Amino acid sequence: MTNYLSITEKAKIVRKSLKEIGITSKQVSVKSSYCGYSDKLSINIKDLSISKQTIEGIAKKFEEYERDERSGEILEGGNTYVFIDFDYQTLRSAEEEMMPKAKEIFKTRKQLEQNECEAIKLNDDMVITYAPCANSIRLTKYNKVTDPNGSYINPETLSNHAAWNEHDIAAALGFWKHQYKLNI
Repeated sequence: MTNYLSITEKAKIVRKSLKEIGITSKQVSVKSSYCGYSDKLSINIKDLSISKQTIEGIAKKFEEYERDERSGEILEGGNTYVFIDFDYQTLRSAEEEMMPKAKEIFKTRKQLEQNECEAIKLNDDMVITYAPCANSIRLTKYNKVTDPNGSYINPETLSNHAAWNEHDIAAALGFWKHQYKLNI
């Protein structure tokens, strides 16, 4: 028989686990509440340098719900939902910080041919690619791989965002700057 943990106890465990790895309540807030006949953990990441995957690794183990065998629908009651989001104001601040750079990048769309892209080299292995024809901006890491057949470069897309205007570009740049510790 497993011990029942209330949603408040689950939130305390998440907070304690975060504290053990050096993440404070100023960086990540954890709130518990009830929603109908279920429980909810709401986690708000206020420090963009903290990886969402790290938080998910700690908190998602408390997520529990049952599905109907035939329809796949989530059954009501007795569930624990975990919601993890970045703080809206923090994201807006990062976007505002990157707006001058975003405007500069967005201006280049007029100078590029229809299928051309602009590449912005950040360092030896990271590149931002802006493709106005696809309305996207992408962060790519180039990993050097060596195997018995020789060495080659393997591109890995770390993130891809819609880029319809300078606000979209600034939001992506601001997020990447902190998540990947980039000098943009």
